[in-house]
Amino acid sequence: MNDVYGIDPVAPSDPRDFAHLMRVFEVDQGRFIADFPSGGWFPEVKRHLGSLAALEQMKAIELWLRVGQSALVPASGRFNPSRTWPENATNLQGQVKTLIGASGCPATLTPLDQLLLDPNGFPDASGAHVPRTAEAYARVAEPLLQTSPKVVLVDPYFKLRYFDDRTRQFRPATRFRKSLQSLLHDAARWGRVEIFKLAVSPREAFVDDPDGDVFADQLEVLANECGVTAIKLEIQELDPSFSSDKHPRYLLGMQRGLHFDWGFDTGDAGSTNHVEWISKAALAPLLKRFT
Repeated sequence: MNDVYGIDPVAPSDPRDFAHLMRVFEVDQGRFIADFPSGGWFPEVKRHLGSLAALEQMKAIELWLRVGQSALVPASGRFNPSRTWPENATNLQGQVKTLIGASGCPATLTPLDQLLLDPNGFPDASGAHVPRTAEAYARVAEPLLQTSPKVVLVDPYFKLRYFDDRTRQFRPATRFRKSLQSLLHDAARWGRVEIFKLAVSPREAFVDDPDGDVFADQLEVLANECGVTAIKLEIQELDPSFSSDKHPRYLLGMQRGLHFDWGFDTGDAGSTNHVEWISKAALAPLLKRFT
């Protein structure tokens, strides 16, 4: 899941290649492109395709904005402009699943046309059973935290505290708190997220807190403990009269989204959470509702 590929910007030989490539990185595929050179991968693609007719260039850019932009994730490694992309690509070793080049590329890369013709060229990466740990949740959410200016956690069972019937007192909901702390910490580390919203059920999250003031205060304290100061925090109340609000467990970006079968509660050692990238058809109404 979340396979990253290093792709030479000159690998697509024509608009058809580029269109096929973008289909491989659609929002529900779980595949991503390393931004290498940093901040310059798509400008290099545009330069390579610069000889195309204006209409073809517009189609390529439109496809990029719809699909590719959210598939581009940061990549570390120095890029020396005096050397070719394949020569520089050695710096991506260990960060990517496959290095992809144009037809006739060096043996260290696999030609794009060969992969596009191979049914197994791009293995399925759309979902996985991940450990029910805060660290695993942040790791699987990394592409959203790296690319989306707004992220929305949707979970009707999410809470920051719970009422302990034995002690007759409220206690911290540690298993949810740890997940949120990991997500906020990584969001701050990547510096891309500007807004982090929690869509929660008042019935679960606002017990003896009808206006949600306690929840909001605890959320702010938790964020400060994580060193999160530049991210705006928002809260949205789930409404059970909406079909999408009755049983959702999602982490949504502006263009992509993840479904968490067990939500964001952590579990005992050895238990797993089925996490999937959401299909375009299922994602559209969720983005409209929550983002």
